[in-house]
Amino acid sequence: MPETLRMAVGSYPHTEALQDGRVRLAGLSIEHVVPEPAHRAFRPMANALAYDVAEMAIVTYLLAKDLGRPLVLLPIVLMRQPELPLLVCPVDSDLHTAQDLAGRTVGVRAYTQTTATWVRGILQDTAGLDPDTVRWRTFDPAHLDEFTDPATVTRMPAGTDLLGSLRTGELDAAIVAWDARNAPGLRPVLDAPMAMETQWIARSGVTPVNHLVCVKAELLRDIPSLGNRLVGIFAEAKSAAGSSPDSGQDAGPSGIDEIRPALDTIAEYAHRQGITRRRFTVDELFEHQDDKE
Repeated sequence: MPETLRMAVGSYPHTEALQDGRVRLAGLSIEHVVPEPAHRAFRPMANALAYDVAEMAIVTYLLAKDLGRPLVLLPIVLMRQPELPLLVCPVDSDLHTAQDLAGRTVGVRAYTQTTATWVRGILQDTAGLDPDTVRWRTFDPAHLDEFTDPATVTRMPAGTDLLGSLRTGELDAAIVAWDARNAPGLRPVLDAPMAMETQWIARSGVTPVNHLVCVKAELLRDIPSLGNRLVGIFAEAKSAAGSSPDSGQDAGPSGIDEIRPALDTIAEYAHRQGITRRRFTVDELFEHQDDKE
């Protein structure tokens, strides 16, 4: 049984009390790794189990689960954000609706990126846009080495970047990071992306989530109480943070029941878009292999 857990979680107001030691895990010490940006922890954890506990984008976790990685999801939301405003194009573009994207070239950091999976799924459900009618261009591989992009996806040449390719006209649109959404010369593709997403949330009952927490399955076998204890300390750290200014990104509610609609929907989208080979149920995401033996 380990005496120290190696934990890789991004820096957020709601994790600060945990990372600075004000909130502790009884009986175990924590070695904190704070990746910047947070997604730098995903590949090492998903491929090499580099940490004991780590932040992970939900689609990366679904892919890891599909490929048999011994990881278990915890119902701890670290980051959620509006998704549709991150689909952008040049200000002088003729794109204004989801249907306008059919036959066009759209860039994304990686096809399996969680934000891109949400955007494709929401646009298919609300506007009938078949993702396969879009020419997808990627700049990075998936976080799981075994994954191969679908046939509709083309990797951009080494040395190119998402925003640069958008500005040179190689891309008609792109799904960008939160901090790049207001970059000069760009605007949302959709004329009212927040209104469209808000209407979809009201109709579907789903509020998207992006980053959660996962743990090595062997640790939960060795320390059966660890999952609940981790949930507890993250909740305590979030409480210590209090309220913070609305930046658009936040933690949102945690707990299986609270995020079940989001997890069920993103599991459907990941399977529909060819990311996972089968469609996971929500309960399966919180199981490790021993639960089925």
